[in-house]
Amino acid sequence: MNKTTFAFLTLLALLMAAMLAYGFACGGGWAEVAQLVRLPWGATTFADVYVGLLLFSGWVVSREKNRAAGIGWAAAVLLGGNLVACAYAMAALWRSKGDAGVFWRGKQDVK
Repeated sequence: MNKTTFAFLTLLALLMAAMLAYGFACGGGWAEVAQLVRLPWGATTFADVYVGLLLFSGWVVSREKNRAAGIGWAAAVLLGGNLVACAYAMAALWRSKGDAGVFWRGKQDVK
């Protein structure tokens, strides 16, 4: 396993968790979201985030040997955002034991 990559993913996950905690503690909830999506760049940012999450979810489903597990992870990513994406990437990196092919393509390509 690549320890530097794992440390980087851990840092991203902690940053995302801290930002989520800040948003939940200090934010105005759905009222603020409604204001953001009315702004052109707010709507663009939301679209960008969800296109990225859908792209990531496609990678998750394609690399998982068990389709139900892949779909479950993809649903979790779409609901939990990049914090869950970091958790999935960390789990995939851990399971790959440093093999880049297994990390990117999953176990179905291992011979």
